[in-house]
Amino acid sequence: MPEPLITIKDVSKVYRNQREDRNVLAGVSLEINAGERIAFVGPNGSGKTTLLRILLGIDTADRGTVSLSAALKEHTIGYVPQDYRNALFPWLRLRANLSLAHGVGKQGYLFCDELSQQGMESFRRFCEVFRISLDLEKYPYQLSGGEQQMLLLIRALIQQPKLLVLDEPLSAVDFARRRYIQRLLADLVYSTHCTLLFASHDFEEAVMLSDRVIVLCNDSGAIKRTIEVKLDWPRTAEVKDDPRFGAAVDEIISTVL
Repeated sequence: MPEPLITIKDVSKVYRNQREDRNVLAGVSLEINAGERIAFVGPNGSGKTTLLRILLGIDTADRGTVSLSAALKEHTIGYVPQDYRNALFPWLRLRANLSLAHGVGKQGYLFCDELSQQGMESFRRFCEVFRISLDLEKYPYQLSGGEQQMLLLIRALIQQPKLLVLDEPLSAVDFARRRYIQRLLADLVYSTHCTLLFASHDFEEAVMLSDRVIVLCNDSGAIKRTIEVKLDWPRTAEVKDDPRFGAAVDEIISTVL
């Protein structure tokens, strides 16, 4: 069998304050294969964001390990954080914020070069497909929350990532556009064979975009249950009419509650 893309072994994390120690993650073990789409759901505070940040190396676990395969280390990882308002530099125009995907200078100074022609073409293509207009001469504060999230999503996608990590990426997007983007993301991850990890409070979104739904416990940070989504790919809007779709959503609801 091929090596898993990501191997998580006994990962635990405790947040400590003066009043109490709180288990955010407790003994989480999981193997993620290349091309899988996995959703993490659970109540607020169940550790979804913390787990994704540990996977990305942004946070560290108190115990346990996260191993990335050599194949993943050679490719780009796209990331859209939950805290979108602090994910863009407010003093830089959108054009410069987009170009930050190119990296950081040796002295810590950010490269704010213009996007390459290929990058600009990809940006325009995604704007067209997503049916959104973003003026790159604007500053982040001039965008709505949903527009900021869309900019971050496009910035992640134009990198053509092998692994796409999304943490509530559409939480501020209006309902109609959110449903539309969900269908486009389903097409995209299927056609590119991209591995997708995402956290969501939208259980229909979780079923629409995943092969497995990992439900995390609120009180312990452990994995409460893994729900297999047995729906064929590619997925269209009509998949929601499939009885298996509704059954999977109901199973998530009963598990979370």
